[in-house]
Amino acid sequence: MKKSLLLALSALIAVLIVWSIRPLKSREWDIEFDPDLQSGKDLYLDSLADLSLGLSRPNIVVILTDDLGLTDISLYGSPYVKTPNIDSIGQDGITYNRAYATSTICSPSRAGLLTGRYQNRYGFDSQPMTRYAGSKLEYLGFKYLVDTKPMYLVENESIPFPDQIEMQGMPPTEILLSEALSAAGYRCDIVGKWHLGYGELQHPNNRGFDSYYGFLEAFSYFIDPELPTVESWQFDEFSEKHIWRQERDGYSAIQRNGEIVEEDVHLTDAFAREASARIHDAASVDEPFFLYVPFSAPHTPFQALTEYTSQFSHVEDPRKRIYYAMIAQLDDAVGRILTSLEAAGVADNTLVIFSSDNGGATYTMATGNDPLKGGKMSHFEGGISVPLMIKWPGVIEGGRFEDKPVIQLDLFNTILASADVPLPSDRVMDGINLMDPTAMEESTNRPLYWRSEYNHIIQYDDWKLMMNGKDGRIWLYNLREDREENMNLAEEEPEIVEQLKSMFLDWNDGMAEPAWPRVMDYLYDEKGEGYWFAT
Repeated sequence: MKKSLLLALSALIAVLIVWSIRPLKSREWDIEFDPDLQSGKDLYLDSLADLSLGLSRPNIVVILTDDLGLTDISLYGSPYVKTPNIDSIGQDGITYNRAYATSTICSPSRAGLLTGRYQNRYGFDSQPMTRYAGSKLEYLGFKYLVDTKPMYLVENESIPFPDQIEMQGMPPTEILLSEALSAAGYRCDIVGKWHLGYGELQHPNNRGFDSYYGFLEAFSYFIDPELPTVESWQFDEFSEKHIWRQERDGYSAIQRNGEIVEEDVHLTDAFAREASARIHDAASVDEPFFLYVPFSAPHTPFQALTEYTSQFSHVEDPRKRIYYAMIAQLDDAVGRILTSLEAAGVADNTLVIFSSDNGGATYTMATGNDPLKGGKMSHFEGGISVPLMIKWPGVIEGGRFEDKPVIQLDLFNTILASADVPLPSDRVMDGINLMDPTAMEESTNRPLYWRSEYNHIIQYDDWKLMMNGKDGRIWLYNLREDREENMNLAEEEPEIVEQLKSMFLDWNDGMAEPAWPRVMDYLYDEKGEGYWFAT
């Protein structure tokens, strides 16, 4: 009897060992590219080369910041930091008071901006990954031995092979702004954070950009933290520890056109230097240019030069002091870019756009989006509302404010229209031309959508419905009367809930399934109210 029990126990242990170390990799996550979309893209780009385009097409500069909230900018009411250079873009053009990103996190948001299409149309729901827990044993060890809170490891039944991981990110079938403008005769340069994939298919130099200076990852050291001219703050949180361990290794390394380079200057200043150089180079030849400058500030790691932190010596909290300093330094960097346009003699013929990839990261405890609720990684207004300013001398009357809801998808249409470049006709384009008064008038009642796997959100006709598939919670707000989202009206307005839910499901039927599995869920805490977000 004892022998049979021993054999049974040994067999059970063997099964558990095999189960725990069994590789989870699966061909389930093969990423396939639609040949019809690829063919349509090729035909479209070829057609642009044959266009007879005018010589007065504007230059285009898109400045994108990282985790910069609305109320981090003085034009939007920041009492903490003055941002005169950033403000000047809105003061000389249009300031949008209800502008939205397509996601509450960096990578999917950038995908929507650069394609003019909901990133969910091509399965870009979450951040591209470089690593997964390869077995149940690794997952369990990670779950129970490593404190990842407020992030929670997702228990994936299968994960991609390395070759599948390399395919994650921006599909080659999607048409980027850089690809359309390059085909139409624009010189295209990028300076800053990419974060749209790590393989050759996604590399900026293979996606319409003539030059690239920056890093591919979601983050990188701004500067050596050991320098005496630098003040830093490291959060005691899992993802932040990873950032500080990564330093500038791997995809966080600074590169110029694929070659790793050393950079001793704080990245915010280095990006301003490189962007200014691109402006002067492009202005010296007879062709229009598109310059995309995705700054990494004020995303963590929190690192600022002491010449800026000293301006906020009255702020006792080191997190806030460094954060404010990073924004002040960012504003000076934007000023250098604007000054370079003037010095190169091209400012009067340049469309300048300024925005951020998502709302302020309130979890850092360095910023808030008051009076809006929530922040990055939540779909409350503070997480998806972003600053947006556009100036175009001679075309846009300065000092205008726009209160109609717009979304960053609209920038694709707006930019191509400004360059007299037609839109692709082989695929659904989700934005509008912000310079078209008719389109803007009609946009008042258009629905806007957000999806991050189980996070389902629709905004329509003053109403906003948020549905969370992980815990079944539902929020309904009337944004005209309550943009601060204090009153959840879901129980009081069941008919509105059903109408918006039906609209969302109809829209979602046209979207693709997520193209790769996520790694983490994030439990966002909003004054004791938990909100699950699929990262």
